[in-house]
Amino acid sequence: MNPVLCALDFSEASPAVLKAAVDLAAHFNTRLIVLYAYRILPENETITDYRRAIVNRAQEDFAHLEKKLGLNGSVPYEFRAEVGFLSDRIRSSVQANRVGFVVIGQRLASEINEQKGMTLEEFIDQAAVPVLIVPEMQVQP
Repeated sequence: MNPVLCALDFSEASPAVLKAAVDLAAHFNTRLIVLYAYRILPENETITDYRRAIVNRAQEDFAHLEKKLGLNGSVPYEFRAEVGFLSDRIRSSVQANRVGFVVIGQRLASEINEQKGMTLEEFIDQAAVPVLIVPEMQVQP
């Protein structure tokens, strides 16, 4: 099977989303591409410094998830931090990597509705691959 693409935002739901993607990749004996999409919105710094800070933070956050979930080679995977709208980055990755499945959290899926006037249904149709939306779990106080 073609790779599984997992979109993350490093929210509280990210461990569950990543675990679902790892389990799916393991089930199909395929590799995993983990994608963090971000927008460039610098305030008082250069674009280069802003991008470097965002990518460094994303890599640190992913390393924390790797450790928390104990990924240690359970499936082959790679992490990518890419600039752009999430829907565009997913679509581009699906095409460039011949992705067979997309895994995304409920919150990120709902944010697609707010980007570029695209509905979630339109996004799923354009992705042209199965999309698994992992529900957000209620955190108990």
